[in-house]
Amino acid sequence: MIKKEKYKTIIMLGTSPEAHGGIATVVGNYGDCGVLKKWKVKYVVTHVQGSGFAKACAAGVAMLQLLYMLVTGRIGLLHVHMSSRASTWRKSLLLLMGMMFRVPYLIHLHSPDFVDFFEHECGERRKKLIRFLLSRALYVIALSQGWAKDIKKISPATRTVILFNSVPLPAAVLREKEIDESSSELWDPPLILFLGHVGKRKGTFDLIRAVALLSENFRLIIGGDGELQRAQILAEELGVSDKILFAGWLGKAEKDHLLARAAIFVLPSYHEGVPMAILEAMSWGIPIVTTPVGGIPEVVTEGQEGLLVNSGDIVGLAHALARLLAAPSLRREFGERGRDRIESKFSIKVLQPQLEQLWIDSGVSEPEPEPSVQRGEVHTPEIQPKV
Repeated sequence: MIKKEKYKTIIMLGTSPEAHGGIATVVGNYGDCGVLKKWKVKYVVTHVQGSGFAKACAAGVAMLQLLYMLVTGRIGLLHVHMSSRASTWRKSLLLLMGMMFRVPYLIHLHSPDFVDFFEHECGERRKKLIRFLLSRALYVIALSQGWAKDIKKISPATRTVILFNSVPLPAAVLREKEIDESSSELWDPPLILFLGHVGKRKGTFDLIRAVALLSENFRLIIGGDGELQRAQILAEELGVSDKILFAGWLGKAEKDHLLARAAIFVLPSYHEGVPMAILEAMSWGIPIVTTPVGGIPEVVTEGQEGLLVNSGDIVGLAHALARLLAAPSLRREFGERGRDRIESKFSIKVLQPQLEQLWIDSGVSEPEPEPSVQRGEVHTPEIQPKV
């Protein structure tokens, strides 16, 4: 006979923190700030980077883990990170499993094109399933005001709550140190930095066409995976391949190394939620050139933290980059404002209490602090928080 657990905890479902993309970054930040450990959250990996076989194995293992914890009564709340397409269908199955055991859940939506996916790629049965899951959630977490409104259009009965993505705030002295120690190869000429999936949706090809129009001296580093070969061919055709470095996907240390040196961060996307890359760049005090799509206008104000250009406006993008390349004082002004905005609204220090309050509002008891262990004493592990 399977023994039921008296104490229950939060189970968080999502992609591996070592994978690529916004969900992995968000979860990694939660881990780094200690909130998962504080609440004794068990993180179940539902997706990994790699082959189809590796992804299928990860999904299967996650299903078995979840089933065991459901049967033993260990789960007080499911916190599910969900994107669109395959992520939606994986999480739908896991959510239905939880519903069979009457476990409450939160859906944390991350996909910038979830509405387009719902409207144009889902038949009536799939739309009905999505509406059902959204409406039964305790809360659906949206990344911006605009996104919350879009979710309500899909399912008016859905209880939405806004929780911005959060980022750590690098020490200001660290950026100054990195700048002082940076090599002339990276800092002169000024470095323009792009981080994200290389492709049309992120505006990578528009960016390459825009920098080909610049007469100013610059160096562009494109960090990310995706359609690298197509981007490299375009750069060669436009005669700017000697000014662009395609760095591929970057680890945290490599990314921070470039963020500490960048003069401008650019992300000319066509669809976005609230991009982690923009938040990270602003936390490092870097001026932003981007597009007013998704939740970006709730983060970057034209002429305050950076410059906004309409998606697909290649000439306008070139003008915005040229303006900042020619004005170091304006870059510093925008960068300082951006860092202040992150500190006041998007830092982990500000958003961690909001996340914790959301768990409390969902019925999870706040965990008691670990007891201090005196020398010579032996304590058994602390039990999990009671619902």
